[in-house]
Amino acid sequence: MNNISKQIKKYFLKVESTKYIINNYDYFTSQYNIPSNTEINLPEDYITLLNLAKKVSKDKAIIDVGGNCGLFCIPVEKDGYKVFTFEPINMNIELLELNKIENNCNNLTIIQKALSNNNSKKKIFIPYCSDNTSFNLSVAISNMKIKDYVEEVVSCQTFDSWISKNKKINVGFIKIDVQGFEKEVLEGMQKFLKECNDVYIFIEWDEKHTTQAGSSLGELETLITSNGFTALEQIYGDKLFYKN
Repeated sequence: MNNISKQIKKYFLKVESTKYIINNYDYFTSQYNIPSNTEINLPEDYITLLNLAKKVSKDKAIIDVGGNCGLFCIPVEKDGYKVFTFEPINMNIELLELNKIENNCNNLTIIQKALSNNNSKKKIFIPYCSDNTSFNLSVAISNMKIKDYVEEVVSCQTFDSWISKNKKINVGFIKIDVQGFEKEVLEGMQKFLKECNDVYIFIEWDEKHTTQAGSSLGELETLITSNGFTALEQIYGDKLFYKN
């Protein structure tokens, strides 16, 4: 089954007076009714997320776990932050590399890895809309009218192993959106979460996807708050935590 969105189109998004070029597959138009080659405002939930990231001083780095096409990492880099985005699948890496060049994002580092609780290779499922890619097939196709998908084997790494090799990176904000596998990401960063301070975590808080993937929102919250983080607010269904 390989009926997935593959045609790349150009979208012009803006936040106030700042404009961005976001290349993405044509599901943006067919599924989300976003017109290509037409200037529109960045969706409100992303504007809210960008404003949350601005809580962090510019000397701190932003970590984007689940980069997709760059709807978060491109604008936040243009705001003046150093950004590291983790994205495992080849299709989305192509988009990220293209959008990095188109927007002159010199402070954006793209890492073709999935963050998880171990260093390994693992099968992932890519549905019609590649932003719904998941390690769980049911999660990947759950919101899709077209149930086709393709499979890809991707490299997985723990955040703890990555940050141990990049100790000079001063992390201030972590966004995690990995379609139900947020638990595995958190399990792989427990050392960092225990030792860090002045860090925000913005995490997808989707009970349906989390349950389908075999965990619970309670488990996610424990993995975060047991390391000294406090839940601040719920935004568009997602959740923000902070540790001072």
